[in-house]
Amino acid sequence: MCRQKACDYKGHLYVSGGFGYKNTTLCYKPEDNEWTSKAPMIKERSYHSMLAVEDKIYVLGGCRRCGPRTPEDDNLEDLGCEVYDPLTDQWTSISWIHQKLSCTAAVALDQSIFCFGGYSFFHVKEVNLVQICNTKKLSWSSKSMCRNPVNYYTAVLLWMTNASLKH
Repeated sequence: MCRQKACDYKGHLYVSGGFGYKNTTLCYKPEDNEWTSKAPMIKERSYHSMLAVEDKIYVLGGCRRCGPRTPEDDNLEDLGCEVYDPLTDQWTSISWIHQKLSCTAAVALDQSIFCFGGYSFFHVKEVNLVQICNTKKLSWSSKSMCRNPVNYYTAVLLWMTNASLKH
């Protein structure tokens, strides 16, 4: 497996998509040392972003193939986003991101998802756009730009106390 994405949801590791442009979803439970198949995503994808926010798991963007352009290139990358409910084992399509992107760095803060940069396989270029999803309203906005294009990165949110900064 490669080019899939993973996230932690309440101590369980969820993995989606991957090379071969799969729509698979797997869950690893460390307490049982066991992998189980979950409901497949609605669309197959690779080079996407995946993260948990509150009680849901989100997948954003990605592509369904790479390589030379063909007449079907409108489907090369995906504006689509999906949300997974681990309690019901169901995926639902949600509002689309503004620009088709793969390889974004995504992080959640409060009830928003920030997608930094990315790469457009369709336009063959790096992107410096920041796209923000309000997970309560399921709406997207583009508010700012990264200083430089960012792609193939991973973003994390790290909370630190003042005491930990004094070292």
